Amino acid sequence: MPGGAHKIEIPRWIQLIGLPLALLFLWTLAGTVSHVVFLFLVGALIALLLDPLVRALMRLRIPRGFSIAVVFLSFAAALVVGMIAIGVVVVDQSRDAADRIDDYLTVERGRLQQTDAERDVDRLQGWLDDHGLERIEVREQGQDFVDSLREADPQEYTSRVIDFLEGAALSIFEVLFSLVIIIVVSIYMLLDMGRLSAAVDRRFPPRPDSGSLIPRIEQALAGYVRGQVLLSLIIGVSAGIGLWVLGILGWAEGMDQYALLFGAWVGAMELIPYLGPWLGAIPPVIYALIVD
Repeated sequence: MPGGAHKIEIPRWIQLIGLPLALLFLWTLAGTVSHVVFLFLVGALIALLLDPLVRALMRLRIPRGFSIAVVFLSFAAALVVGMIAIGVVVVDQSRDAADRIDDYLTVERGRLQQTDAERDVDRLQGWLDDHGLERIEVREQGQDFVDSLREADPQEYTSRVIDFLEGAALSIFEVLFSLVIIIVVSIYMLLDMGRLSAAVDRRFPPRPDSGSLIPRIEQALAGYVRGQVLLSLIIGVSAGIGLWVLGILGWAEGMDQYALLFGAWVGAMELIPYLGPWLGAIPPVIYALIVD
């Protein structure tokens, strides 16, 4: 180009190769950064939730550092004990439920050497015949369905799922790394919460009739968490008691043995908006339909 700078032209083959590589690099970087940002956000939320407890201990003339240690150790101990207790119950009752379903589909009883599933199919066909619905033939289709389930070996698939969960529980290195980052972030935020609150107030001055912004955020967050936990507890306990009553009355055989498992599942799913109640209902409904 006369009288000016030379125009740099990038070969077409470099553009075709470089653009996808650049997009792949940006995608990988975004995934890594998003994970780190998520860990920092979780650490910040934990710090905001625990800071009121730390301030309560400080009112008892306990140094802030020691108060943070006490609150964190208590929180971690309660979390670990709760997870271990729930994990033991879930694995144990899941195995029992898998054995029960396997017996329902595979164990033959009586003079006719039929499984409980085959007898239920015959009973359903008899009920249809007694109510003038003999044109609806479910015996053959039901038998084929039971045979397919039997050949699929539900015990094997359930055992695979449980083995996968147990193996995943042992693969804790990445989880521990993320947990360490979360703990470090939350501890540093708790140690510097006073300066952080002052910096936020300088950037966003509160109104004369309102308090500091950080304590108000903590109150709002704690109120939301308390509300969600209370709602989950109410729904989970109600579902567990209802399923236990159904099992005791004989309306859903064996349901009383797994009321704790299903109640815990329903309570946990209640934390998911909109879809939570439907997801919580699926396991007990499937169990009731298969077993009884």
